[in-house]
Amino acid sequence: MRDESQVRILFCIPRLVGGGAERQLSQLLPRLVERGIGVSLFSRLTRNEVASLEAAGIACYPIRAAGNHDPRLLGELAVAARHSRAAIIHSWLTQMDVLGGAVALTTGRSWVLSERLSKDGYYGGWKDRLRRFLGRFADIVVANSEAGLDAWPGHPRRTIIANGIDLERIDDVGAAAWPIRRPLIVTMARLEAHKGVGSVLKAVARLRGKYPDLMLVILGQGPLEAELRALAAALGIEDNVIFAGFRPDAWSWLKAACLFVSASSVEGQPNAVMEAAAAGTPQVLSDIVMHRNTVGDGGALFFEPSDPEAMAVAIAELLENPACARAIVASARSSVADFSVERAADLYAALYRRTASGSPMPEAGRGASCSSAA
Repeated sequence: MRDESQVRILFCIPRLVGGGAERQLSQLLPRLVERGIGVSLFSRLTRNEVASLEAAGIACYPIRAAGNHDPRLLGELAVAARHSRAAIIHSWLTQMDVLGGAVALTTGRSWVLSERLSKDGYYGGWKDRLRRFLGRFADIVVANSEAGLDAWPGHPRRTIIANGIDLERIDDVGAAAWPIRRPLIVTMARLEAHKGVGSVLKAVARLRGKYPDLMLVILGQGPLEAELRALAAALGIEDNVIFAGFRPDAWSWLKAACLFVSASSVEGQPNAVMEAAAAGTPQVLSDIVMHRNTVGDGGALFFEPSDPEAMAVAIAELLENPACARAIVASARSSVADFSVERAADLYAALYRRTASGSPMPEAGRGASCSSAA
Protein backbone atom coordinates (compact mmCIF):
# COMPACT_ATOMS: atom_id res chain seq x y z
CA MET A 1 0.00 0.00 0.00
CA ARG A 2 1.27 3.44 -0.89
CA ASP A 3 2.19 5.93 1.78
CA GLU A 4 -0.15 8.82 0.99
CA SER A 5 2.08 11.23 2.91
CA GLN A 6 5.12 10.39 0.76
CA VAL A 7 6.37 13.08 -1.60
CA ARG A 8 6.22 11.57 -5.09
CA ILE A 9 8.38 12.83 -7.94
CA LEU A 10 8.24 11.95 -11.63
CA PHE A 11 11.66 12.42 -13.20
CA CYS A 12 11.79 12.79 -16.94
CA ILE A 13 14.98 12.56 -19.02
CA PRO A 14 15.38 11.37 -22.64
CA ARG A 15 17.73 8.53 -21.66
CA LEU A 16 19.52 7.40 -18.54
CA VAL A 17 22.86 6.87 -20.30
CA GLY A 18 25.07 9.05 -22.47
CA GLY A 19 26.27 12.09 -20.55
CA GLY A 20 26.95 13.75 -17.23
CA ALA A 21 23.33 14.64 -16.49
CA GLU A 22 22.31 11.04 -17.07
CA ARG A 23 25.07 9.67 -14.84
CA GLN A 24 24.18 12.14 -12.12
CA LEU A 25 20.49 11.25 -12.14
CA SER A 26 21.19 7.50 -12.24
CA GLN A 27 23.22 7.87 -9.04
CA LEU A 28 20.64 10.08 -7.33
CA LEU A 29 17.48 8.02 -7.95
CA PRO A 30 18.18 5.04 -5.64
CA ARG A 31 19.52 7.37 -2.96
CA LEU A 32 16.30 9.38 -3.05
CA VAL A 33 14.32 6.17 -2.54
CA GLU A 34 16.49 5.50 0.53
CA ARG A 35 15.49 8.96 1.82
CA GLY A 36 11.79 8.19 1.60
CA ILE A 37 11.01 9.96 -1.68
CA GLY A 38 8.58 8.24 -4.02
CA VAL A 39 10.54 8.01 -7.27
CA SER A 40 9.13 7.40 -10.74
CA LEU A 41 11.04 7.71 -14.02
CA PHE A 42 9.89 8.53 -17.55
CA SER A 43 12.70 7.76 -19.99
CA ARG A 44 13.75 5.60 -22.92
CA LEU A 45 14.80 2.44 -21.07
CA THR A 46 15.99 -1.06 -21.92
CA ARG A 47 14.45 -4.11 -20.24
CA ASN A 48 17.60 -4.58 -18.18
CA GLU A 49 17.48 -0.96 -17.02
CA VAL A 50 13.83 -1.33 -16.03
CA ALA A 51 14.58 -4.50 -14.03
CA SER A 52 17.50 -2.85 -12.22
CA LEU A 53 15.58 0.34 -11.45
CA GLU A 54 12.47 -1.46 -10.24
CA ALA A 55 14.63 -3.63 -7.97
CA ALA A 56 15.83 -0.37 -6.38
CA GLY A 57 12.23 0.73 -5.72
CA ILE A 58 11.86 3.06 -8.73
CA ALA A 59 8.63 2.96 -10.74
CA CYS A 60 9.43 2.99 -14.46
CA TYR A 61 7.44 4.43 -17.35
CA PRO A 62 9.47 3.55 -20.46
CA ILE A 63 9.01 5.76 -23.50
CA ARG A 64 7.22 3.89 -26.29
CA ALA A 65 7.14 6.69 -28.89
CA ALA A 66 9.36 6.01 -31.88
CA GLY A 67 11.42 9.21 -31.95
CA ASN A 68 12.17 12.53 -30.31
CA HIS A 69 9.53 14.34 -32.36
CA ASP A 70 6.80 11.73 -32.04
CA PRO A 71 3.65 13.58 -30.86
CA ARG A 72 2.80 10.61 -28.63
CA LEU A 73 5.60 11.61 -26.27
CA LEU A 74 3.51 14.31 -24.64
CA GLY A 75 0.57 11.96 -24.11
CA GLU A 76 2.81 9.23 -22.69
CA LEU A 77 4.31 11.67 -20.22
CA ALA A 78 0.87 12.89 -19.16
CA VAL A 79 -0.21 9.28 -18.54
CA ALA A 80 2.95 8.64 -16.51
CA ALA A 81 2.27 11.72 -14.40
CA ARG A 82 -1.28 10.55 -13.69
CA HIS A 83 -0.41 6.92 -12.95
CA SER A 84 2.56 7.81 -10.74
CA ARG A 85 0.40 10.27 -8.78
CA ALA A 86 3.43 12.55 -8.74
CA ALA A 87 3.03 15.90 -7.03
CA ILE A 88 6.21 17.18 -8.72
CA ILE A 89 7.66 16.73 -12.19
CA HIS A 90 11.44 17.17 -12.31
CA SER A 91 12.67 17.61 -15.88
CA TRP A 92 16.23 17.08 -17.11
CA LEU A 93 17.61 18.32 -20.46
CA THR A 94 15.92 20.46 -23.08
CA GLN A 95 13.45 18.02 -24.63
CA MET A 96 12.05 16.97 -21.27
CA ASP A 97 12.10 20.52 -19.93
CA VAL A 98 9.66 21.40 -22.71
CA LEU A 99 7.48 18.29 -22.38
CA GLY A 100 7.66 18.05 -18.59
CA GLY A 101 6.95 21.75 -18.23
CA ALA A 102 3.93 21.51 -20.51
CA VAL A 103 2.47 18.57 -18.58
CA ALA A 104 3.15 20.13 -15.18
CA LEU A 105 1.65 23.47 -16.13
CA THR A 106 -1.49 21.95 -17.68
CA THR A 107 -2.13 19.45 -14.87
CA GLY A 108 -1.47 21.67 -11.86
CA ARG A 109 1.66 19.86 -10.70
CA SER A 110 4.76 21.54 -9.32
CA TRP A 111 7.63 21.70 -11.78
CA VAL A 112 11.35 21.54 -10.98
CA LEU A 113 13.58 22.42 -13.96
CA SER A 114 17.24 21.36 -14.02
CA GLU A 115 19.80 23.78 -15.48
CA ARG A 116 22.89 21.78 -16.43
CA LEU A 117 24.68 24.39 -18.56
CA SER A 118 25.38 28.12 -18.54
CA LYS A 119 23.54 30.62 -20.71
CA ASP A 120 26.29 30.31 -23.35
CA GLY A 121 25.51 26.62 -23.81
CA TYR A 122 22.35 27.26 -25.80
CA TYR A 123 22.16 28.17 -29.48
CA GLY A 124 18.83 29.98 -29.66
CA GLY A 125 16.92 27.36 -31.64
CA TRP A 126 13.18 27.00 -31.31
CA LYS A 127 13.47 24.33 -28.60
CA ASP A 128 15.75 26.57 -26.55
CA ARG A 129 13.39 29.51 -26.96
CA LEU A 130 10.36 27.42 -25.99
CA ARG A 131 12.23 26.06 -22.97
CA ARG A 132 13.16 29.58 -21.92
CA PHE A 133 9.53 30.74 -22.24
CA LEU A 134 8.05 27.81 -20.32
CA GLY A 135 10.81 27.88 -17.72
CA ARG A 136 9.63 31.26 -16.47
CA PHE A 137 6.68 29.39 -14.93
CA ALA A 138 8.70 26.61 -13.26
CA ASP A 139 8.20 26.43 -9.50
CA ILE A 140 11.95 26.26 -9.08
CA VAL A 141 15.07 26.15 -11.26
CA VAL A 142 17.87 23.96 -9.88
CA ALA A 143 21.30 24.72 -11.34
CA ASN A 144 24.45 22.74 -10.69
CA SER A 145 26.70 25.83 -10.84
CA GLU A 146 26.76 29.60 -10.41
CA ALA A 147 26.93 29.93 -14.19
CA GLY A 148 23.74 27.89 -14.52
CA LEU A 149 22.01 29.96 -11.86
CA ASP A 150 22.93 33.12 -13.74
CA ALA A 151 21.22 31.75 -16.85
CA TRP A 152 17.90 32.53 -15.08
CA PRO A 153 18.54 35.99 -13.60
CA GLY A 154 14.90 37.00 -13.34
CA HIS A 155 13.48 33.76 -11.98
CA PRO A 156 11.98 34.22 -8.50
CA ARG A 157 12.82 30.71 -7.26
CA ARG A 158 16.22 29.29 -8.14
CA THR A 159 18.90 27.41 -6.26
CA ILE A 160 22.17 25.55 -6.70
CA ILE A 161 22.73 21.91 -5.90
CA ALA A 162 26.19 20.97 -7.11
CA ASN A 163 26.83 17.61 -8.74
CA GLY A 164 27.88 14.81 -6.45
CA ILE A 165 30.30 11.98 -7.13
CA ASP A 166 30.55 8.55 -5.55
CA LEU A 167 34.11 8.75 -4.26
CA GLU A 168 34.03 5.39 -2.47
CA ARG A 169 32.85 3.48 -5.54
CA ILE A 170 35.38 5.24 -7.76
CA ASP A 171 38.13 4.36 -5.28
CA ASP A 172 37.07 0.69 -5.36
CA VAL A 173 37.11 0.38 -9.16
CA GLY A 174 40.15 -1.18 -10.81
CA ALA A 175 41.83 0.08 -13.97
CA ALA A 176 40.82 -1.33 -17.34
CA ALA A 177 43.34 -3.67 -18.94
CA TRP A 178 45.64 -1.68 -21.22
CA PRO A 179 49.11 -2.27 -22.72
CA ILE A 180 51.39 -0.41 -20.30
CA ARG A 181 53.68 0.93 -23.03
CA ARG A 182 50.93 2.48 -25.13
CA PRO A 183 49.98 6.02 -23.94
CA LEU A 184 46.23 6.26 -23.39
CA ILE A 185 44.23 9.50 -23.43
CA VAL A 186 40.54 9.47 -22.49
CA THR A 187 37.90 12.07 -23.18
CA MET A 188 34.34 11.57 -21.93
CA ALA A 189 31.60 13.74 -23.40
CA ARG A 190 28.34 13.86 -25.27
CA LEU A 191 29.35 14.26 -28.92
CA GLU A 192 28.05 17.77 -29.49
CA ALA A 193 29.74 20.89 -30.86
CA HIS A 194 30.40 22.65 -27.55
CA LYS A 195 32.29 19.62 -26.18
CA GLY A 196 35.18 20.26 -28.60
CA VAL A 197 35.98 16.62 -29.41
CA GLY A 198 37.05 17.65 -32.91
CA SER A 199 39.80 19.77 -31.36
CA VAL A 200 40.96 16.76 -29.35
CA LEU A 201 41.27 14.75 -32.59
CA LYS A 202 43.35 17.53 -34.14
CA ALA A 203 45.64 17.60 -31.11
CA VAL A 204 46.15 13.83 -31.37
CA ALA A 205 47.04 14.24 -35.05
CA ARG A 206 49.73 16.77 -34.06
CA LEU A 207 51.13 14.37 -31.46
CA ARG A 208 51.17 11.24 -33.59
CA GLY A 209 54.61 11.92 -35.05
CA LYS A 210 56.24 11.98 -31.62
CA TYR A 211 53.96 9.35 -30.05
CA PRO A 212 53.00 6.92 -32.85
CA ASP A 213 51.40 4.49 -30.35
CA LEU A 214 49.25 7.17 -28.70
CA MET A 215 45.63 6.10 -28.35
CA LEU A 216 42.58 8.30 -27.75
CA VAL A 217 39.47 6.62 -26.33
CA ILE A 218 36.28 8.66 -26.71
CA LEU A 219 33.64 7.70 -24.16
CA GLY A 220 30.30 9.11 -25.25
CA GLN A 221 27.62 9.24 -27.88
CA GLY A 222 25.91 12.04 -29.74
CA PRO A 223 24.78 13.58 -33.03
CA LEU A 224 28.30 14.42 -34.23
CA GLU A 225 29.70 10.88 -34.12
CA ALA A 226 29.67 10.33 -37.90
CA GLU A 227 31.25 13.73 -38.50
CA LEU A 228 33.97 13.05 -35.91
CA ARG A 229 34.73 9.63 -37.38
CA ALA A 230 35.12 11.28 -40.78
CA LEU A 231 37.46 13.87 -39.26
CA ALA A 232 39.61 11.14 -37.69
CA ALA A 233 39.85 9.46 -41.10
CA ALA A 234 40.75 12.73 -42.82
CA LEU A 235 43.48 13.36 -40.23
CA GLY A 236 44.88 9.86 -40.77
CA ILE A 237 44.48 8.81 -37.14
CA GLU A 238 41.82 6.08 -37.38
CA ASP A 239 44.27 3.61 -35.82
CA ASN A 240 44.85 5.98 -32.90
CA VAL A 241 41.20 6.55 -31.96
CA ILE A 242 38.53 4.32 -30.43
CA PHE A 243 34.93 5.56 -30.44
CA ALA A 244 33.82 3.51 -27.43
CA GLY A 245 30.33 4.97 -26.99
CA PHE A 246 28.69 4.93 -23.60
CA ARG A 247 30.61 2.67 -21.20
CA PRO A 248 29.28 1.60 -17.81
CA ASP A 249 32.94 0.93 -16.88
CA ALA A 250 34.02 4.52 -17.65
CA TRP A 251 35.75 4.90 -14.28
CA SER A 252 37.99 1.93 -15.11
CA TRP A 253 39.02 3.63 -18.35
CA LEU A 254 39.80 6.83 -16.45
CA LYS A 255 42.04 4.88 -14.08
CA ALA A 256 43.86 3.20 -16.98
CA ALA A 257 44.51 6.50 -18.77
CA CYS A 258 47.73 8.50 -18.73
CA LEU A 259 45.56 11.60 -18.79
CA PHE A 260 42.06 12.93 -19.32
CA VAL A 261 41.20 15.73 -21.77
CA SER A 262 38.18 18.02 -21.90
CA ALA A 263 38.00 20.63 -24.65
CA SER A 264 34.54 22.01 -23.81
CA SER A 265 33.83 25.63 -24.66
CA VAL A 266 31.05 25.81 -22.07
CA GLU A 267 29.98 23.74 -19.06
CA GLY A 268 27.71 23.85 -16.06
CA GLN A 269 29.51 21.68 -13.54
CA PRO A 270 31.42 19.00 -15.47
CA ASN A 271 30.79 15.50 -14.12
CA ALA A 272 33.51 13.95 -16.25
CA VAL A 273 36.14 16.34 -14.90
CA MET A 274 35.06 15.62 -11.32
CA GLU A 275 35.14 11.87 -11.92
CA ALA A 276 38.59 12.05 -13.54
CA ALA A 277 39.85 14.02 -10.54
CA ALA A 278 38.39 11.41 -8.17
CA ALA A 279 39.95 8.60 -10.24
CA GLY A 280 43.41 10.15 -9.91
CA THR A 281 43.83 10.88 -13.62
CA PRO A 282 45.96 13.90 -14.63
CA GLN A 283 43.93 16.38 -16.67
CA VAL A 284 44.37 18.73 -19.61
CA LEU A 285 41.39 21.09 -19.71
CA SER A 286 40.15 24.00 -21.79
CA ASP A 287 40.56 27.23 -19.85
CA ILE A 288 36.94 28.00 -19.01
CA VAL A 289 35.56 29.22 -15.70
CA MET A 290 33.79 26.01 -14.70
CA HIS A 291 36.88 23.87 -15.29
CA ARG A 292 38.95 26.08 -12.99
CA ASN A 293 36.11 26.28 -10.48
CA THR A 294 35.90 22.48 -10.38
CA VAL A 295 39.55 21.46 -9.96
CA GLY A 296 41.24 24.74 -9.02
CA ASP A 297 44.13 26.47 -10.74
CA GLY A 298 46.53 23.65 -9.85
CA GLY A 299 44.27 20.74 -10.77
CA ALA A 300 45.03 20.62 -14.49
CA LEU A 301 47.09 22.05 -17.31
CA PHE A 302 44.87 24.53 -19.11
CA PHE A 303 44.77 25.57 -22.77
CA GLU A 304 42.80 28.08 -24.77
CA PRO A 305 39.53 26.55 -26.05
CA SER A 306 39.57 25.58 -29.74
CA ASP A 307 43.39 25.65 -29.88
CA PRO A 308 44.54 22.11 -30.78
CA GLU A 309 48.20 23.16 -30.87
CA ALA A 310 48.11 24.46 -27.29
CA MET A 311 46.26 21.32 -26.23
CA ALA A 312 48.91 19.12 -27.86
CA VAL A 313 51.68 21.03 -26.04
CA ALA A 314 49.91 20.51 -22.69
CA ILE A 315 49.34 16.81 -23.36
CA ALA A 316 53.01 16.32 -24.27
CA GLU A 317 54.10 18.13 -21.12
CA LEU A 318 52.10 15.79 -18.90
CA LEU A 319 53.26 12.70 -20.77
CA GLU A 320 56.88 13.78 -20.30
CA ASN A 321 56.65 15.13 -16.73
CA PRO A 322 55.43 12.56 -14.17
CA ALA A 323 56.14 14.91 -11.24
CA CYS A 324 53.84 17.55 -12.75
CA ALA A 325 51.18 14.89 -13.34
CA ARG A 326 51.37 13.72 -9.72
CA ALA A 327 51.02 17.29 -8.40
CA ILE A 328 47.98 17.88 -10.62
CA VAL A 329 46.34 14.67 -9.41
CA ALA A 330 46.80 15.58 -5.74
CA SER A 331 45.45 19.11 -6.23
CA ALA A 332 42.42 18.04 -8.29
CA ARG A 333 41.47 15.24 -5.89
CA SER A 334 41.55 17.67 -2.99
CA SER A 335 39.28 20.07 -4.90
CA VAL A 336 36.52 17.50 -5.45
CA ALA A 337 36.78 15.64 -2.13
CA ASP A 338 33.71 17.34 -0.67
CA PHE A 339 31.40 16.84 -3.66
CA SER A 340 29.48 13.88 -2.25
CA VAL A 341 26.55 12.32 -4.08
CA GLU A 342 25.08 11.48 -0.67
CA ARG A 343 24.96 15.15 0.27
CA ALA A 344 23.50 16.04 -3.11
CA ALA A 345 20.73 13.49 -2.50
CA ASP A 346 20.06 15.02 0.95
CA LEU A 347 19.71 18.47 -0.62
CA TYR A 348 17.38 17.26 -3.37
CA ALA A 349 15.19 15.38 -0.90
CA ALA A 350 14.88 18.52 1.24
CA LEU A 351 14.10 20.61 -1.84
CA TYR A 352 11.29 18.27 -2.93
CA ARG A 353 9.74 18.33 0.54
CA ARG A 354 9.91 22.13 0.68
CA THR A 355 8.41 22.40 -2.80
CA ALA A 356 5.58 19.97 -1.98
CA SER A 357 4.77 21.86 1.23
CA GLY A 358 5.06 25.31 -0.33
CA SER A 359 7.87 26.33 2.02
CA PRO A 360 10.15 29.18 0.90
CA MET A 361 13.55 28.51 -0.62
CA PRO A 362 16.80 29.78 0.96
CA GLU A 363 17.53 33.41 0.13
CA ALA A 364 18.94 33.88 -3.41
CA GLY A 365 19.13 30.10 -3.74
CA ARG A 366 22.90 30.02 -3.42
CA GLY A 367 23.07 28.46 0.01
CA ALA A 368 22.09 25.01 -1.22
CA SER A 369 25.35 24.21 -2.97
CA CYS A 370 26.89 20.90 -1.93
CA SER A 371 30.39 22.21 -2.44
CA SER A 372 32.69 22.77 0.49
CA ALA A 373 31.88 26.48 0.34
CA ALA A 374 28.26 25.87 1.24
